[in-house]
Amino acid sequence: MSSTLTFASETTKNFAANHRRGPEYNATIQNLTDQSITITVTNQSVQHTTSPTFDTPAAGALVIAAGVIGTITAPYKGWLLTAAGAATGTVEITEAG
Repeated sequence: MSSTLTFASETTKNFAANHRRGPEYNATIQNLTDQSITITVTNQSVQHTTSPTFDTPAAGALVIAAGVIGTITAPYKGWLLTAAGAATGTVEITEAG
């Protein structure tokens, strides 16, 4: 499953992970914006929880520089993508599993 998040001079975006995946999980995140992004995660619904609590992924801090690809291998219900500054461009997310 592929998703595209578009930043238009914004600093944050929420992403709801695919809930129909199997027990094996791997997501690739390609940062095509002009800013580095930091990804924090939650196991609360980002669509139904007013203020979900986000934290560092279990594997450690995930900061993806502009033009670089990062990965997450643990399943989470949602992510918060925070850009270092007002970002322009897209983030391409491919979920497998």
